[in-house]
Amino acid sequence: MKHGSGHKDTHKIGRLLLEESVITPEQLSVALKRQGQCGERIGSVLLQLGYLNTATLLEFLHKHSGTPSIDLFRGDIDMTVLDILTFEQMKQLQVLPLSLSNKGIYVAMADPDDFKAIDDLTFITGKTIIPVIVPHAQLSATFRYIEQHGGHISGPLSGKDIVVEQSKKAIQGTI
Repeated sequence: MKHGSGHKDTHKIGRLLLEESVITPEQLSVALKRQGQCGERIGSVLLQLGYLNTATLLEFLHKHSGTPSIDLFRGDIDMTVLDILTFEQMKQLQVLPLSLSNKGIYVAMADPDDFKAIDDLTFITGKTIIPVIVPHAQLSATFRYIEQHGGHISGPLSGKDIVVEQSKKAIQGTI
C-alpha cells in the first residue's frame, strides 16, 4: 500500500473535481476537514457526505486513471475467484480478486497504480493482473464483511449482502 502519496493525491483529485465542477469549493473544504478527522480517502469522504454518488466517482476515477472501474456493491464474486488469494493476502495487498479470464485475473484495487502489489500478485498467482479501480470505502467495507465472517466466505460474495450488513452496523451505531 502506498502511504506517502495520500496528501498529494487528495489535492490532485480535489482540484480535478473542482475544475470539472463535480463539487463546489465549499464541499471540498468540508470534505478535507472530515478527511483530516477520519483519515479516509477524499473520494470516500465525498461519498459519505453525499456530495458524490458512486457512479459519478467511478466515472471520474476511470476517466483520470484510464483503469476500468466497478461498483463492488452491484455484483457477486464467485468462490473459486476469491480462493485465489488468502484473506490475509487481500488485506495486505489491498486487492480483491473479481474474475478470471484468458487474459488474467481482474482485481479490484483502490490504487491501481500500486505496482508493487501488482508485481506481488503476479508472482503469487503466476497470472497477469488486470487492475479495476473501486472506491476505497467499498474495498474496506468488503474486507470488514469477510472479517466478520471469520475471514472466509462459504458461498459467492454478494455486494448486496455487504450493503445490508453495512446498513445494519450503521443503524446499530446510531442507537
